[in-house]
Amino acid sequence: MLAGGLVLSAAIWLSVRMELRRQDAARFERLQERVLAAIDARFHAAEQALHGGRTLVAASGEVSHARWTRYVDATMRFFDPGVVGLGFVQRVPRAELDAVEAGIRAAGRPEFTAQRAGDRPKVFLVTQIEPQSRNAQALGKDVGSGTTRRAAAEQAMRTGAAIITPKINLVEGTGRVPGCLLFLPVYAPGAALTDLAARERALQGWVYASLRVDLLLQAAAAVGDGQVDFEGYESADATAEGLLFDADNRIQFDNVNWAKSAGRQAVAFEASLPVPVYGRTWLVRMRTSPAFDQRGNRALQWFILGGGVLLSFFGAGFTWVLVHARGRTLKLAGEMNASLVRAEAEARRLALVASSTANAVTLADTDWRIERINAAYTRLLGYTLDEVRGRRPGDFLTGPETNPDVIAGIAAAEAKHPGVFQARSHPEDLARQQVLVDQLNAGEIDPSQWTSATSIATAKSSGCG
Repeated sequence: MLAGGLVLSAAIWLSVRMELRRQDAARFERLQERVLAAIDARFHAAEQALHGGRTLVAASGEVSHARWTRYVDATMRFFDPGVVGLGFVQRVPRAELDAVEAGIRAAGRPEFTAQRAGDRPKVFLVTQIEPQSRNAQALGKDVGSGTTRRAAAEQAMRTGAAIITPKINLVEGTGRVPGCLLFLPVYAPGAALTDLAARERALQGWVYASLRVDLLLQAAAAVGDGQVDFEGYESADATAEGLLFDADNRIQFDNVNWAKSAGRQAVAFEASLPVPVYGRTWLVRMRTSPAFDQRGNRALQWFILGGGVLLSFFGAGFTWVLVHARGRTLKLAGEMNASLVRAEAEARRLALVASSTANAVTLADTDWRIERINAAYTRLLGYTLDEVRGRRPGDFLTGPETNPDVIAGIAAAEAKHPGVFQARSHPEDLARQQVLVDQLNAGEIDPSQWTSATSIATAKSSGCG
């Protein structure tokens, strides 16, 4: 039973372990979905703001500082801190740069200065950017002066979709921080955008969002409730240089460390997920934290296993007790039955003696040696128990006048019916004992204990001393 209980406990434990593993895997998948959905939601909010800004610019052909400020003030309240600012980049032929600068100054921005470095025929000039408190140094910059920003802007122009740059250094306040720019092209109203050339001719500029990716992803990480640690990289080549975000500020999921930890037993679950983000594919790597294990039911499987083992030992012990108790009960019943048989035999012997108060009665063993006599025996024959105990009746009750046929009859009866018999001697003539040998019922006296019961009957009118 113990082995069966242990096997059953192990089977239940394995089943529960597999079910808990399945539940944990499903829980990890839900956490992945929540984190990815949070990332998408934060970028989507910025993209929606860009679509609104594009509509504003396209409706008027150009946008004033006042109108852009009001628009940004109305939308920024819905953004995470990771959205540094919203701006407009106007594509300006280099030959017209002075005229554009003068127009912006005349419209109420006397501090505006266009960046003139470079020799490209087209300047991608930041003419609007809000809020000024975080983006003042970006105003007047040529985002097309470098290759990274320019490539993303031109890709957005060609596709008509929002495109994000690789990780760059953003202007924020008086310093620079790692981040990205998200560009959305603005075309002339009513222009036919049938092909690449048509889009390039119709392009007026770009609305863009300056993004602190680390802050955006930090807000997304909060939905994981501390149960997952994740890092974001700007490409599948997960290196420290390409790191966008690290939840615990310890780089552990780059390609080198990730390969080392593959299959590590201490890790419950992990995932490496490519995430398409506005024309690029980022890599997000997640791994469960100790908090994930604490939220689970892992202790349940060990509780079930321990409980099953304890119950198995308890059941086996209880069964052992029952089995041995039954054996002891049977043994005791046998002893009680034997004692009862002996008591019944003794009672029958005593009853025989007691019931023969008018006759002389002896009780002898299997060797015909006297063990008991009754009072009538002493009264009739004159012998006491001490005088006859252990002696055979023939040793002192036979004499010269004893009938030899009687002795022979007793011997023949004992040989033929080994057991218990009764002999009655008539006192009218003790010298001529007439013996009647009757085989007693086997149940009357236990033959293994008593061989003979001899009764000497007395006459009503005579006695013997």
